[in-house]
Amino acid sequence: MRNTIHGISSLLWTIVPERKMTESERMGHLWWWSVIIAMLLLPALAAAQTSSERAAVQLWASVQSSPARITLNWTALSSTSSITVFRKTVDANAWGNAYATVTASATQFQDNAVQVGTLYEYRVVRVAGGVTGNGYVATGIEVPVVESRGKMVLLVDNTMATPLANELQQLQDDLLADGWTVLRTDVSRTASVQSVRNTIISLYNSDPTNVKALFLFGHVPVPYSGNQAPDGHGEHTGAWPCDGYYGELTGTWTDNSINNANAQRVENRNVPGDGKFDQSQFPSDLELQVGRVDLSDMPAFGQNETELLRTYLNKLHAFKMKWFTPQERGIVFDNLQWVSNPLAASGWRSIAPLVGPTNITAPYPYGDPFHTFVNGQSYLWTYSSGGGLQAYVGSTLTFNGANNIATTEQYASGVQMNGVFNMSFGSYFGDWDNVNNFLRAPLASGQALTNCWAAIPAWYFHHMGMGLNIGYSTWRTMNNASLYLPLTDGWQSSIGRAHLGLMGDPSLRLHMTAPPSNFTVTNVGGSAAFAWTASTESVQGYHLYAIDPANGALTRLTTSPLTGTTYQPGTIPFVAGRKYMVRAVRLRVSQSGSYFDQSLGAIGTAAGSGSSALDCMGVAGGSALPGTSCNDGDPCTINDKWSANCQCIGTAQATSVAITAAGTTSFCTGGSVVLNATTGTGSTYVWYRNGTVITGATAASYTATTGGTYTVQRTVAGCAGLSGGVVVSVGTPPTVSLTAGGATSFCSGGSVVLSATSGTGSTYVWYRNGTVISGATAAAYTVSTAGSYTVQRTVSGCSAVSAAISVTVTVGPSVSITATGSTSFCTGGSVVLSATTGTGSSYVWFRNGTVISGATASSYTATTAGSYTVQRSVSGCSSTSSAVTVSVADGAATTITPGGATTFAQGGSVSLYATWSNGSSFVWYRNGAAITGSTFSNTITVSEGGSYTVVRTVNGCSSTSPAVSVTVTGSTALSVTANGPTTFCTGSSVVLSSSTVSGASYQWRRNNTNISGATSSNYTATQSGSYTVVRTVGGSATTSSAVAVTVNPLPVLTMSASPTNATVSVSASGATSPYTYLWNTTPAQTTATATVTASGTYTVSVTAATGCRSTGSVSITLPTQVNCTGIRAESQGTWGATSN
Repeated sequence: MRNTIHGISSLLWTIVPERKMTESERMGHLWWWSVIIAMLLLPALAAAQTSSERAAVQLWASVQSSPARITLNWTALSSTSSITVFRKTVDANAWGNAYATVTASATQFQDNAVQVGTLYEYRVVRVAGGVTGNGYVATGIEVPVVESRGKMVLLVDNTMATPLANELQQLQDDLLADGWTVLRTDVSRTASVQSVRNTIISLYNSDPTNVKALFLFGHVPVPYSGNQAPDGHGEHTGAWPCDGYYGELTGTWTDNSINNANAQRVENRNVPGDGKFDQSQFPSDLELQVGRVDLSDMPAFGQNETELLRTYLNKLHAFKMKWFTPQERGIVFDNLQWVSNPLAASGWRSIAPLVGPTNITAPYPYGDPFHTFVNGQSYLWTYSSGGGLQAYVGSTLTFNGANNIATTEQYASGVQMNGVFNMSFGSYFGDWDNVNNFLRAPLASGQALTNCWAAIPAWYFHHMGMGLNIGYSTWRTMNNASLYLPLTDGWQSSIGRAHLGLMGDPSLRLHMTAPPSNFTVTNVGGSAAFAWTASTESVQGYHLYAIDPANGALTRLTTSPLTGTTYQPGTIPFVAGRKYMVRAVRLRVSQSGSYFDQSLGAIGTAAGSGSSALDCMGVAGGSALPGTSCNDGDPCTINDKWSANCQCIGTAQATSVAITAAGTTSFCTGGSVVLNATTGTGSTYVWYRNGTVITGATAASYTATTGGTYTVQRTVAGCAGLSGGVVVSVGTPPTVSLTAGGATSFCSGGSVVLSATSGTGSTYVWYRNGTVISGATAAAYTVSTAGSYTVQRTVSGCSAVSAAISVTVTVGPSVSITATGSTSFCTGGSVVLSATTGTGSSYVWFRNGTVISGATASSYTATTAGSYTVQRSVSGCSSTSSAVTVSVADGAATTITPGGATTFAQGGSVSLYATWSNGSSFVWYRNGAAITGSTFSNTITVSEGGSYTVVRTVNGCSSTSPAVSVTVTGSTALSVTANGPTTFCTGSSVVLSSSTVSGASYQWRRNNTNISGATSSNYTATQSGSYTVVRTVGGSATTSSAVAVTVNPLPVLTMSASPTNATVSVSASGATSPYTYLWNTTPAQTTATATVTASGTYTVSVTAATGCRSTGSVSITLPTQVNCTGIRAESQGTWGATSN
């Protein structure tokens, strides 16, 4: 991904020759790089929450109906400095002013100004450590059922219409049973995208109020648009698939300005007139929710496209029928958390209100791959991210996976993707229209039903917690220009949304209720009688619906849920062939709130014969049946239909009206807010406060100065509508003052407690020099810093600020300790500790926090281990230094214990044992000289007479043992004699002679290494080194003391001559400077360069500081001198001419 994500993942490809890698090669490279990344990042990953978690406020809600209350909850985050709450209704398109501000330490907010049955939406903004996080939740109390979800356009790839006829009919039945009216059209997969969009526009224009969604099934032609690289790869810049083109129906799409012929893949290239559009952003908001199920071109799977789609439709039906129930939990697998951007925040923000934060698993991303957690497991929601993978199918480049997540081939070869709703992210595969694409692959595996590419931009699915379908959340996300923040979780300051797309059925809801079954409609005396088998779940009851044979519209025949499994009102005429539906109703309490949920409907057809009953107009067998259209004569109603009791009842078409507050609705006495009603020609108004008419308030706006719930009735052409209530809260500012609990002038390190006026329901914000003090929200505050302090006290939303109290803090003197030597020494040692000095200073020294008696000077000599500090006082203010630790180690006594007699004959030996303890090291000595190779061992075996001692070191402290004398009778002491100087120049030598004894053999050693062939009693040394001889007599070997031989190098001479300057020179190197010089010139010259007067060969002798000398020669031929004398006369005829 870009420079950040792909900074490592790109290495996976750049270091490998550009050839087609096998799957095993590719996964091997990825495994090693994952290990490297994990090793580099493990400390940071283990330290704290990820950037994605900090950018997401994980919300959930609990509700109660009496008294009505919604409680928002969120997870705690350290260093939080502010929390702000916003509220709106779900369908509102703006948040307005802040609804509430809570303390930084709070983890919940209770809203008591709520109404049962209203669907709300909350936003919580948290600032923590400079990072702004956002969280969202849709919530409400016993929100009513959604019976009609509108009309859905179902576009089917016509190559699938026949082989999947049964499954597609089941899909249509399920959509109808869930409250959708289906508008199906089959299209050719080779049709132009413009012609497909025109088909959609025609269907939309037939009923723009109710056409809500678009389901693309099969390989419906794929639109491409834009010129951007959302994943940050320059070679991937260009047009990406754009299903939003089919959902945005009123804007202008162009194909004349983008000219990009350089994208890596032909599909991404975008040039004028190629059928790909210019827009990276939607021209206007989408009218339709859009989702696609396209499993074409997926050869990795053993099934063909038709069978893959059949399998999807079957598991889709099974989920809606609740034949399987996913475990209500989520997983966030963030394998891009090493990127500084919060790329996984969409997962944390959306999944929390759907399953609850405690039900979210966040595995270590550099261990087992993501697919091992979902294979054979069950998750309602998943989020996964990793560096994108590329592969070739033949010669075609495709995007088939994400690092340590999975590949398409793995899903095809047995890994079951058992997350039902999914988000994923990584380079490349968000561009989903290619072979074996990884974004589409989950839909062909396990229980997965949806997937999307979530991070750039961010996705928002929290609406689903209250029964809204996933298409609604998709529609909100694709239209998100400012409503939900952040717009993107990536590095870009802005990003187009044209590439957004939902893979999956847009009608899907988060929770399903098991439907009733065996629904029958029979004729009992000319009236319809209904019976069914109960849902397998505990439900509140059942609603019965008539299905309009003309347009599929639903009319509810029951006023309240039926608690039994039969219904025979006697007022519904039996009409053979008429279709009805029964749906279970369940009050569902989710992590977001409570709402009445409905199952899919069981559809039944009136079967049988018999006498037709009178219709609602009294006509036997007539068409005026319950659920059919009628006219109630009321101009303020629409959709008039005959009820089950043959009453013509219309839906009140209340004049639309809402109140918009021009400012905050919570203020203190003396404040006000202007409330504005919806305006329009011919409107009249009546304003109410707490349900009572406000005398004279008949304008389109009203200025409220008194607390209460305000509504307004707007009437147009005799039809009135009443707005929802706006609560205005008016409070009285509290009194507030500050009291100091002590002196307000003190030294550094001191403090004073400032206390504010207290009272029930008070909240506080403290200020220093006019700036809010983070976290200071209690009634008292302990001040340790100079400044002007005030406090704001708030009671019931009204605030007052106290008068200031000034606090003066005198800074204590600086002080530190300097040690004049090592602070670690052995018993008997000491170190002088010196404190910072200055006029008027006094001192108190401490050891381990305890005053050292009499230690009041600026320095102190420490002889005892401990932690030393010093307090320096100047003008009554004191400061204490940082501690200096002194360590004192004991030198333990050491003795030598012989393992036998210390007097013995030549050839004998004795073992000497030194005192030993853990951590000891040893050096043995004979006659005061260290014995080579004796370090570390507490035991030595000696065969030579002499005085032996050992030095034992423990914890850095050493002690020397008393000497033990060893006597060898009849022996000749071993010694080495140099027959000449042991320091000489290269080319010379010295003869080393060993003392001899009868029957002895010899081995000479240089630098503790045997010299090959040197086995006589004499050795001629020509190299520098430490020479010893090992003399062996009767199997007992003795090593002599060492003789050091130093061989100094001769100078290396470089000779040169300069005929022009009449000089000869020498450059010396390789020996010890300074050098001296002697030339054979007359007279002799003693510098590195000699001046000569005649051609010839000159010799120089160069002597190094060590006395080593080299001689060199150089030849020179001086130039012949020419003596030219004479007179030449020149003439110049013209000024400026050139003479020859």
